[in-house]
Amino acid sequence: MKAPLAYSDYECVTGVKSGVVVPERYFGGEESAGLLTKDATTKPSKAVDGLSKTLLIVEGAGKPFTWRQGRMASNPLGPIMYGQGISWADSLGPFKIDGFSAGGTAKAPAGTGRPMNATNEGECYSFHAGGIGTVFGDASTRFVAESIDLAAFCGLVTRAGGETLAETP
Repeated sequence: MKAPLAYSDYECVTGVKSGVVVPERYFGGEESAGLLTKDATTKPSKAVDGLSKTLLIVEGAGKPFTWRQGRMASNPLGPIMYGQGISWADSLGPFKIDGFSAGGTAKAPAGTGRPMNATNEGECYSFHAGGIGTVFGDASTRFVAESIDLAAFCGLVTRAGGETLAETP
């Protein structure tokens, strides 16, 4: 039996899935992509929204356990059951924003999902009260409040969506 890889509480957020916001604007092209995407090279010039306004790394805390709303929902380890973990450089780690329901058990209807802290199953998640720690494309670190509007958060995730944000949290 293989031991799991070292786990990380940080992941690259690679974009926004379709059906997350209203009106629909993310269809899987450049407008929905994050700074880094799976199996691709991204030049800084692709970040037309600006490196200082685009998220690169977000918290995805609590792995390999499943967490929902601050409570552990499952413990997959037992006596080392995983031959693979989600680690810093693992291609299974990076994720796209789904917009989960408040309970963290299902994808929410368009425009109603939570941008973070509903679940750590491929979503932004932290154990901090009120938000998550992030790293932007210009290497600045900022705490993004849990109260951020879902559409505004999705705008921070995309590199070329053309969203206009009054103020970056």
